[in-house]
Amino acid sequence: MAFWLKHNLLQYKNDPFVSIECTFILFDQVKGTTSIYRQSQTIPRQEYLDLLGKQFKNWDEIQFTFPNGSFFKIGSSCLQGQIIEGQNSEDQKKIQWDFNLELSGETYYHLTQKGLYTSFFPKKKLLTKDIHVEFKGSIKTSNAFSLEVVPSSSFIGMNGHNWGKEHAYKYAYANCNQFQEDPHAYFDGFSAKIFLIKGLLKSPYLSGASLKTNGTWFHFNALSRSFFHEVIQLSEKKWEVIFKAPPYTLHLLIDGNTALWTELSYHHPDRKISIVKNTKFAQAKLVLKRDRELISSLNSRYFELETLTGG
Repeated sequence: MAFWLKHNLLQYKNDPFVSIECTFILFDQVKGTTSIYRQSQTIPRQEYLDLLGKQFKNWDEIQFTFPNGSFFKIGSSCLQGQIIEGQNSEDQKKIQWDFNLELSGETYYHLTQKGLYTSFFPKKKLLTKDIHVEFKGSIKTSNAFSLEVVPSSSFIGMNGHNWGKEHAYKYAYANCNQFQEDPHAYFDGFSAKIFLIKGLLKSPYLSGASLKTNGTWFHFNALSRSFFHEVIQLSEKKWEVIFKAPPYTLHLLIDGNTALWTELSYHHPDRKISIVKNTKFAQAKLVLKRDRELISSLNSRYFELETLTGG
C-alpha cells in the first residue's frame, strides 16, 4: 500500500483567478487498483493574496477548506485532511487522512546554485524539502455502503516541492529512500527535454541526480554538465541513464513494467494539459563507480517513477 498526496496552486497566464487543488491517490497492490480523490476551488487572485498574507507564508503552515467540507491542513509536523466527492449520499465517496510526521530535516536541492531558484531559468524549479519522512497515522475511505481503514499506520516517503512557469515537455523523474543494502541511502534525479526560444527549439536531454550512500553524497547535478549524461532509454515505464561526474559514474536502470500505475492531468500556465504517469513500485538498480572501481550497488522495489513522454 502507498499513497501520493499533492497540494497544488495554479494560475493561468493573464488570468485573474487562482486554482487551489488537493489530490490524494491510494495505491493498493493487493487489489491491483489505484483510487484518485480530487478537490479544487477557483478563487479571485485578490482573495488568494489575502490568504497569502494571512497564512500562506510557507508550505509548513497552510490550511484551506473547500465549500463542500473537503479540507487540507499542512503543519510543520502533521498532515490532515479529507476529500469528499459526489453530490448525493448514494454516489458520495470520501477519504480522510491524519498523520504525524517524523522528519529527517535534510533537504536536497536539485539546482546546485541557489540563485537558480529565483532566476528566469530554468522555468521549472524543484527541490526535495525532506528526503526521509515517516508518516504515522491513519487513512480512512468510505462510500454509501462501507467504511474501510487502510491497514498500514506507518508509511516511508519524502516531501517534494516544485513550481515555475512550465513543465518540461518530456521527462522522467525518480526518487527512492528504501534500499535493501543501505536503509539510509537516498536517490533523487531526472532527465528532461525542455522548450527553448519560446518553443521554437527542443533541448537534448538535460539530466541531474544525486545519491547518498554510506553517509556520503555523490552529486551529478551540475547545471553546466546536465547534457553530458547518457540517457540510454526513456519510455512510459522504463528509464535507464548513466550519470557522469568524473571520476564517478552512476548507472541507473528503473523498470516499472510490472508495477501499479496511475495517471494525472498536469495543467500548464498556458492552459495546455499533459498526461503524466506515476508509480511508487518500480524496480531499480543503481551502480556507483569511481573509474572502474565499484563503490556501491543498490537495489529497491520501491522507486517512485514519474514520466511524461507524449511530447
